[in-house]
Amino acid sequence: MIEWVVIGVAVMHSLIFLFLYLAFRRIETKTYPENKLTFSILIPVRNEQENIGNLLADINKLDYPTDMFELIVVDDNSEDKTSDVVQSFKAGYDLRYVELEGDKKGKKPALELGVSKANNEIILTTDGDCRVQPNWLKSFNESYDDSTKLVVGPVRMESKNLFGALQSVDFSILIGYAASLVRLGKPSMSNGANMAYRREIFSKVNGYEGNHQVPTGDDEFLLLKVAEHYPGSISFVKQSGAVVSTDPKDSFAEFINQRKRWLSKWTLHKNASIIISVLLILIDNLAMIVGWIGLINGFISFWFLLFFAFRMVAKALFSSQVNSLLESSNHIFSYVMYELIYPFYVLLLSFASIFGNYTWKGRKYR
Repeated sequence: MIEWVVIGVAVMHSLIFLFLYLAFRRIETKTYPENKLTFSILIPVRNEQENIGNLLADINKLDYPTDMFELIVVDDNSEDKTSDVVQSFKAGYDLRYVELEGDKKGKKPALELGVSKANNEIILTTDGDCRVQPNWLKSFNESYDDSTKLVVGPVRMESKNLFGALQSVDFSILIGYAASLVRLGKPSMSNGANMAYRREIFSKVNGYEGNHQVPTGDDEFLLLKVAEHYPGSISFVKQSGAVVSTDPKDSFAEFINQRKRWLSKWTLHKNASIIISVLLILIDNLAMIVGWIGLINGFISFWFLLFFAFRMVAKALFSSQVNSLLESSNHIFSYVMYELIYPFYVLLLSFASIFGNYTWKGRKYR
């Protein structure tokens, strides 16, 4: 009985990822090159002196008229020399540096301040530790039609070693999952490192009102509000030029801390599809753990390995489609290691997110 449950879960998991694979392939790549949108790029930063200069230099290289975009760096009480780096940078575009004042702190207040200072039609957000490509603005410009309110962008995680490669696999699956849900008309995930929305929409959905109690989730909470108020108005920009890149975490402790921060917003979600997805992920990975324990102890047959392989191939097929867009690649060894480790990682992270604290930018949260 247990064996059939485990195999059934593996089959269901495989079919879901094959379905997501088809959804991702069917994402339309309509472009509107005649658009002449103006952008306000917002970068909320805290203690980014090591990274922000590279991003500012990337923006100097954007293939987009400099009179059609502005950059607003919003400093969230940095304790390093971020201010000096930004204010001494020789920008070939309209660069403004503003700071949170009083007792305000956190990414959401920083973004709210940035939106209030913005002058242009489209708000485009990224993070201070990211890198962008010359066609970044051009790709987002071409992704808007008259009905589009918000656009989810692709993010690539650069891998330098096996640990980074495993994070890259995990991240590409998350990006593809978010894109596929947009294609299926059920947007529920996005990444604030690469997201654009019309400026007036932010105030019409009351920004982050009702979500200030959790320090993360600025991207997803806003996405869900726009999806609720303007159904069918969200798209995914499936252009390689729109890809933003970021680095993986260097240590396992940093990685777990990051994932705990990401998971901290789940308890506040009221979206049924998100809740169901989280439960299915947990059940699926618990079943895989039971499968390996059963295989080792002899109460589950070697048929489990066949269905495990099918599960891995379905996910690798999906991830390879996403990596084609991201212009990155992962070796088959990375997928094998990822599938072997992932169920135990999910179980560990589930407990850690419930009982553990996390830190973010030098601040401790519970």
